[in-house]
Amino acid sequence: GQWIKLPDTLQSWCETQGNCETWPQMDGVKTICMDKIHKYVISGYCLIYSFGLSDDWSFEEVITNLGCKVRSFDPTIEGPPVGFDWPKYLSFQKIGISNQTEEVEMSDLPGHIKYKLNSLKNIVNQMNDTGRSITVLKLDVEGYEFRVLPEIIDSKIVDLLDQIVLEVHSDGAQERGLEDIKLFLQVIYNLKHEFGFSIVNYDPNFTMGRFSRQYYPNFDITLLRQQ
Repeated sequence: GQWIKLPDTLQSWCETQGNCETWPQMDGVKTICMDKIHKYVISGYCLIYSFGLSDDWSFEEVITNLGCKVRSFDPTIEGPPVGFDWPKYLSFQKIGISNQTEEVEMSDLPGHIKYKLNSLKNIVNQMNDTGRSITVLKLDVEGYEFRVLPEIIDSKIVDLLDQIVLEVHSDGAQERGLEDIKLFLQVIYNLKHEFGFSIVNYDPNFTMGRFSRQYYPNFDITLLRQQ
């Protein structure tokens, strides 16, 4: 129930690399509402579901050291980088998230490997967290957010979520058309007007850039339940 002081090395690192609160020039930026995190931590209950890590486990490490239990998932890796200091309340499963149970090949990864994916509802059941509130759902899933968000509404698991932090990949390899974007915007509208979420943060991915476009196709948003 107490805040754990972060190492001085982490404070020094973010002071030299950029703003410690948002780190806007770095890929993988995640902005969350710390007021709500603090409330959950001091109550002794803070549960994070994080999808998509690759070789950057900094978000999961920091949020675990603040006092949260973090469940992390990524179908494309075996675990954290070599030398990672594994926090006690951080777990990892080699599985990804989609709107259904499936095995798929990732077009942006080499080889013809099939990766296991499942819905959030099924994964929560497998982790024995059925009915438990999820403090933060983090999604960095390379376009699968377009499948995942409608499913979490249809399955009613959205009722258990307090914050949703996701990177939107709006034009990955020309895979998403106008109908995909329209559906995504409708989902965001429904999250706001039916479930009480508001967009409290928007960060374009400056690291990935515009790809010669007039807009940033990759961006992070934070949705916070207000009621």
